[in-house]
Amino acid sequence: MKELVTKEFLTAELDRRFGKFESKMDKRFGAVDKEFAKVREDAAKSHKTLVGFMMSSTLVIVGMQLAALSVVIYLQSGTSSDIQDLRDDISGLTERVARIEAVTVGVASEENEPTEGP
Repeated sequence: MKELVTKEFLTAELDRRFGKFESKMDKRFGAVDKEFAKVREDAAKSHKTLVGFMMSSTLVIVGMQLAALSVVIYLQSGTSSDIQDLRDDISGLTERVARIEAVTVGVASEENEPTEGP
């Protein structure tokens, strides 16, 4: 009969022997939970950053496309008279530059020509 053990004694003995082990396991699982929480937080931050970068890149691309589209629409909406006016302005400027060159070159050549002496 001496070897019979009561349920309460067995529970107390198991708690005494494995209590330290449970405490260590609780501390380790607590540390693991903290690490997982940190990883989840870092992943959430990285996801927000990635989504922000993708959204800003998309907005930049859309802005560039709108700018190119506005240039194309502007060029297509110009009437033939507007285009002809631009061509006339360019030809007028070309003529003015040619006259200025002629005057500049003409003055330089006249200064270099020998004059008749007395």
